[in-house]
Amino acid sequence: MTFETFFNIIFGILGEDKDIAVFMRELFDQILEPPDDVDFINPLYDRSAPTLRKYVNPNDTKHSLPAKIVKQLHDYIEPAKFSTYLQTKSDQTMEDLAKAFEPYIPGVTSHNVHDECADLFKKILDDIIGINQQPDQLSLATIMGESLPPAVKDQFGARLLLETEGFCPAKGCTNELKEISADGSAVLTYVPTLIDVMRPPVFENLIALCPACHARYLAERKSSTQGKMLDFLRNKKQELMIRDTARSVLPRYEIEAGVDRLLRKIQDDLIELTEEDLKALRLNYDPVKVRQKIPADTREQRFLLKKVLRNVQENYNLVDNNLKNLNKEQVIRQRVFSAQIKNLFIDFDETTVDGEPLSQTVIFDNLVRWLHENTDEDMEVCAIVISYFIQSCEVFDVIPE
Repeated sequence: MTFETFFNIIFGILGEDKDIAVFMRELFDQILEPPDDVDFINPLYDRSAPTLRKYVNPNDTKHSLPAKIVKQLHDYIEPAKFSTYLQTKSDQTMEDLAKAFEPYIPGVTSHNVHDECADLFKKILDDIIGINQQPDQLSLATIMGESLPPAVKDQFGARLLLETEGFCPAKGCTNELKEISADGSAVLTYVPTLIDVMRPPVFENLIALCPACHARYLAERKSSTQGKMLDFLRNKKQELMIRDTARSVLPRYEIEAGVDRLLRKIQDDLIELTEEDLKALRLNYDPVKVRQKIPADTREQRFLLKKVLRNVQENYNLVDNNLKNLNKEQVIRQRVFSAQIKNLFIDFDETTVDGEPLSQTVIFDNLVRWLHENTDEDMEVCAIVISYFIQSCEVFDVIPE
């Protein structure tokens, strides 16, 4: 679906007597959520009313919403905000929206149209700047053929992966650079990319990108947009290096020792649970992917998702093996500890503040703090253990599809 079609459907139902240009600016305001410390002005306010009307005029084939504008907006797009905006509308309006979008969104109903429209709005904007488009003009062989020699990855790969925290740093991309296969082994899915081709492949001039973003950079490097992409990657690399310098991460041996100490301190009476309580909780021992439990609609959610994914990728087997071994040694009852975590999660999940439920980030932080207060172990170690329970199903529910 084009932005023009999307806008005209929405305008026909929500526009009332408003001018098209005014409504367009307001519509974007409902999906944009810049941080408070960013001096951001919606660029649509700099465009004249006649120009904005041209972008959505079905009879005007020469004009459309420019990619340049969407790129200025893209970092601040938050579908969850747009979904909340639509939920303020009447039941009749939601039914009208569902009916209007039915030909474009399979399975849309008046109950889910707010989320579906928000996702569609973001996808349309992503499509305008090519986020969802795979670089068909570049085959995988071409991508790898124009990549750096394997020796570069051998020399710098581990550091490049570490500084990105396992996620592609390209604008608008959330692809993972390291995935865990079914057998628990790590599969690396990144390409070391030379930022400035006029400089040598040293660490300061390299960045890890996913194959799709690497291919786009190869394509853009040959076009007139190369300068903007080059500036972005230079700035992003600088940002990553500064963050890497400031980051305080426990050494591996301290994490391993900390997890063992923490689990050995767990007592059955941290939370009183009867046998009936244990049966009622119905623990699920089938791990679920973290992405199925934590959405990535807002910055807060994406930050939590990345943190938990990193903990799970690097430490799930460590926590799992410790739990099983200590359970065999009768140092800890794994079933009881899991039930304690689940029972505490349910308490937090049912807690409201001013009528609003706690966010997943607040729940996660509260669980980590509780574990820290009861074991006196490092907060990072506590976060690793709570992340394990997100993967293993005691914490957070699977997002309905």
